[in-house]
Amino acid sequence: MKKNVLVSVIINCYNGDSFLKLAIDSVLNQTYRNIELVIWDNLSNDKTDSIINSYNDKRIKYYLSSKHEKLYKARNLAIDKCRGDVITFLDCDDLWFADKIEKQIKKFKTGHKFIYGKYVQINSKGDLISRPKFKFFSGRVTSKLLINNFISIGTVMVDSSLIKYNLFDPKYN
Repeated sequence: MKKNVLVSVIINCYNGDSFLKLAIDSVLNQTYRNIELVIWDNLSNDKTDSIINSYNDKRIKYYLSSKHEKLYKARNLAIDKCRGDVITFLDCDDLWFADKIEKQIKKFKTGHKFIYGKYVQINSKGDLISRPKFKFFSGRVTSKLLINNFISIGTVMVDSSLIKYNLFDPKYN
């Protein structure tokens, strides 16, 4: 296992300038520093590009789509740009706690290939809306997922060798 695992963080955005800066800052301010931030702009017509261009951080890789795509196809296009050992996702209107990646990398280094975690929901002012109840499962969880999808994509970290060969189904949005 590599000592300094490269984490690729994907932010897909489409007209998400309201919270994009906060999302980017929550990635760049992670306690785990060996990251690349892959931002896939799905042809936004807001201030997304100027927000991204306001950063001077070599970890940011900005891609502007040539045409608007469904979300899962856009995620696949972003995955193709990732160089990391693991890939994780953050929607442009979500935030991470500063130690999110650090905690998950510890699990990854022990041999886990797919890691997920808890999340809380906040409103646009940062006030807590809900704290979903969590029961964590490990091992083969497919049957449990069919009953109740308990995994939020913003909490997922996956070995890049798994996801690059098992992409999202682009028929879905």
